[in-house]
Amino acid sequence: MDRLARELQILLNRANNAEHRRAGTLEPGTEKNVSLNEWIQRRTRKLGDAAKALIEASYEYERDVGTVLQCPDRDWSMEEIQEMLLGMSALAGPRSASVARRGRRPVPWKDAARKFGRLVAVAMREAGYSGRLEIADPESVTAIVTAAAISWAYDQKLTPEGLVTNMRDRQRGKVRASRKKGLIRALS
Repeated sequence: MDRLARELQILLNRANNAEHRRAGTLEPGTEKNVSLNEWIQRRTRKLGDAAKALIEASYEYERDVGTVLQCPDRDWSMEEIQEMLLGMSALAGPRSASVARRGRRPVPWKDAARKFGRLVAVAMREAGYSGRLEIADPESVTAIVTAAAISWAYDQKLTPEGLVTNMRDRQRGKVRASRKKGLIRALS
């Protein structure tokens, strides 16, 4: 059970880190339980983004000043600088164009709840429990325990039924047939 509690803490810390990064409220160096790979990827992408900005500046320098950058210890050709920066800019990787999302905003705890639900189900199976363990079932132990843990961690009142409803994959941009029929009846 201690391992399960620690894994829940790590999942929730990572979800909180992501939410704070999106909101811009995370102070540098205050992230909790960041995986080493995630940390390295973010720093590498940041370096690549900086290289892309420097490439643009080098093109402007070359256009406005000349092809040689004179430094106290050495003269650098813009070609050398741009070649090095182009290699570094590949670290940033492709950026996806931001598209306005339709529909309801995703809840910040959904990924943590899904992972924690799996851990609860595994722990219950290992303990010999043979009842319902599906997170999509509001009467299952998994949904009840996960809803209680998420309610406590995110300071939100969440019932197992609310958890199940929010865990369903949303169909962005599509109107479900039942909703469409209800809408048509309401309009007629």
